Amino acid sequence: MLKKIYYWSPHLSNDIATIKSVKNSASSLKDYSCLYSVSILDSVGEWKDYKDFFETKKIDIISLGKDIYSTLPRGSYIKSRFSYIKIFFFSFFPLIKILRKNKPDYLIVHLITSLPIFIFTIFNLKTNLILRVSGLPKLNFIRFFLWKIINKKIHSVICPTKATFDYLIKKNVFDKNKLFVIHDPIIDINEFRLLKNKYIEDLNFHLNAIVLAGRLTKQKNFILFINAFEKILKKFPELKANIIGKGEDKKILEEKIKNLSLSRNIYMSNYKKNIYNYFANSKFFILTSLWEDPGFV
Repeated sequence: MLKKIYYWSPHLSNDIATIKSVKNSASSLKDYSCLYSVSILDSVGEWKDYKDFFETKKIDIISLGKDIYSTLPRGSYIKSRFSYIKIFFFSFFPLIKILRKNKPDYLIVHLITSLPIFIFTIFNLKTNLILRVSGLPKLNFIRFFLWKIINKKIHSVICPTKATFDYLIKKNVFDKNKLFVIHDPIIDINEFRLLKNKYIEDLNFHLNAIVLAGRLTKQKNFILFINAFEKILKKFPELKANIIGKGEDKKILEEKIKNLSLSRNIYMSNYKKNIYNYFANSKFFILTSLWEDPGFV
């Protein structure tokens, strides 16, 4: 009998690396093993756009309730936190019901991990809980407390890098024998070879210039580059740069570029599904993030 693996990974945006991680991880289980049946738990409709992809891989998408994905607030830290709370409460009882009814052997949790952790803390479920840590975690008091409580019930913890693994060992949050390093399956080399030579449709993109890419958030720290670039241009006035991405800090960055009279030199473009061809046509890449682990761009 096949062992059942469920993935729990609610998200608010389609431009995060976790989506590729879930897709490639689930696909690999189907492609390279005949021991598992794999399903994606769709909390509020966030996975509906990937239905065709998962169907080709014979991976089920299990809906937990109403599709309210498009109505969830976005665009700022506060709005996104409000959306996470809505997902938590909308999915609470459906998630408990599906776990009790279907009794999956494993539940791999990626994002909004607080809900499955809370459920496993208060209910005695037969399913093995696998926590996938997204990057280097901010171990505040609440998270430390919750992780300490769930430590006894958790099956294993997947760390994306050795740095995260060492950090959790140092903090003594989980039993050492439950920690594993599994690098996220983000880049498909065959996809990279195919997409890097695609035609760039964005006519305003500065070819053979500097490129930065990522969500326009405080963490990515693009403001550092803009301030530094103003000084660099005094020595290299013809230098160009591109910032690719979307996020809540977009207006702040655009205003900064305008105030420093850098609009001719810095071009901001929206999120690109294919980033490889933009990298291939750039002189070099700059990463300004305040923290990254591992930093997929």
